[in-house]
Amino acid sequence: MKIVVSHAQKQHVYRLVYALCKENRLKKFYTALYFKDNGIITKFFKLSKKTSKLIQKRRFEGLNDSKITLTILPEITSKILSKINCDLPNFYAQRVHDKIVSLLLRPNSYDAIIGYETQALSSFKKAKKHGAITILDAASIYYQTVAKINEDNNYIIRPKEKVKNIYKEGKVKSEELKYTDYIIALSEFSKKSYINGGFPESRIRTISLGINISLFSQKESYANEKFEIIFVAGIRHLKGIKDLIEAFESLNLNNSLLTIVGNKSDAYDYVEKHLSENIKYISHVDHKKLSKLYQNASIFVLPTYIDSFPQVVFEAMSCGTPVITTTHSAAHEILNDGDDGFIIEPGDQDKLKDKILYFYNNPNEIERMGKNARKKVEKLTWENYYKNINKIIEEILNESRTSN
Repeated sequence: MKIVVSHAQKQHVYRLVYALCKENRLKKFYTALYFKDNGIITKFFKLSKKTSKLIQKRRFEGLNDSKITLTILPEITSKILSKINCDLPNFYAQRVHDKIVSLLLRPNSYDAIIGYETQALSSFKKAKKHGAITILDAASIYYQTVAKINEDNNYIIRPKEKVKNIYKEGKVKSEELKYTDYIIALSEFSKKSYINGGFPESRIRTISLGINISLFSQKESYANEKFEIIFVAGIRHLKGIKDLIEAFESLNLNNSLLTIVGNKSDAYDYVEKHLSENIKYISHVDHKKLSKLYQNASIFVLPTYIDSFPQVVFEAMSCGTPVITTTHSAAHEILNDGDDGFIIEPGDQDKLKDKILYFYNNPNEIERMGKNARKKVEKLTWENYYKNINKIIEEILNESRTSN
């Protein structure tokens, strides 16, 4: 069985493609930009120190360059639309990518295609004509669930004036599902959202992504000079950063620190107004430095309103740092409340303050839960992901053969 994979950007797709390569299943990987060894684009980007730094972001050791086809135009489209402040630049870029891939697909050359939301409609339609199996690797949750969470929480995901964008994307996502044979979800939370959206449960598989447990290693000491909370995520309202800052300021704990790490986004203006001696902000850091930040913190907090698979939670746990997060993610499916961290409902500031205060007043619990957290995530390796994703794909292919 030969499989085509299509994704304009990155997410976890390189890991998926690598897993397929290991089992000699990959027919072709279509992506907008990837830096091949000695490729023309790679040589061009190497001409400048500034652009050469981008190369590692769109590379992955172990991929077969000969099986990678670049669509290029979506990357250019996204950059141009971002420059002119167009809404949803990535959405339109992904649609361009999808159209190009659909034109490149050839009958009888592949058995299945794996695509991603808002960039699979045209290619899935073409694949169905070719008699191929279509698999949606769902990195998020169903758009109607997103819309409901947004409206129930004062438009925390998309502001009211831009809520139409959820439905613009959702129209494409709904159409994609009509041509989707199987979904691979990253959590039961995500799976449930698709079931509620009308997709048959029997055709949904779930899988956990991996983390580098060697890089995000167990901290050596729990003797912190300060009680430090760390938050790591894009600085977006949907990640609950406002709830965390308000809870932290309300508690006004002696000898405490809140460290916020992440790329600037829609909530950064709010964060910037609250920076102080006790609240500091760090922009993008590499994984090696991030690991140290996790290890130096007392606890990790991500009061997110929506997150299919929050890798930052599991990275912190891997470093032996206990966590506080919410029911709206895969985290509560892996950690045990009160054993390796706490699970609260998103938006519940009273509970958030209560759990922060518990750790503050019980430093021994930080060590106990932190060590439990490390043990809990030791199974979340990328090697396990490679094994499990190939097992899922084999099951799907066998099931499709039987039904046909």
